Amino acid sequence: FSLSLCLSDRQAIALGLLKDRSSAEALEATALDLGEDPDLRGYATLSLAMMWHPRARHVLEEILATKGNPSLHRAAAIALGLVGRSDSGTRLVTQMEETNDPWIKAAATSSLGYLRDRKTAEALARAASDSSKPFLARIYSILAVGYLSDRRGSPPQLSKLAWFHNYRIRIAALDRLTGLL
Repeated sequence: FSLSLCLSDRQAIALGLLKDRSSAEALEATALDLGEDPDLRGYATLSLAMMWHPRARHVLEEILATKGNPSLHRAAAIALGLVGRSDSGTRLVTQMEETNDPWIKAAATSSLGYLRDRKTAEALARAASDSSKPFLARIYSILAVGYLSDRRGSPPQLSKLAWFHNYRIRIAALDRLTGLL
């Protein structure tokens, strides 16, 4: 069952915001469907992460292990930062260091900050100080180091600097709506 027949990208992400676990199986199938629109697949991965679906890490690791569409890899890297554990840091460091796409690099770097795994601090510091790296990659590395050092809770308070990339921000209207469902 593919969501593309029923849902737009925005509706797919709304399922994650609403934490609609009844849609998780269909979202997983869409995320892994190679014939599906890469943007919809990316939103499906983010939705799985936002609802903390138990198989989300597996789906994300599978997507990141293959060559694919940059927007899909960007979404999967962000999603892995949301649901990953410290062992996800290795995959994200590899993604950050090996990709040539500056937006995938930025997403992987931000996700390392979301993980808040101090074992990745050295790789982030190297990336931030490497003048041969693109400016965008260096900025995101600096923000990720800031996330690591922010002890004021989750999501990191410094995430307000990149609010348009923060999928953990609580939205009061959605909280009220999910309380009614």
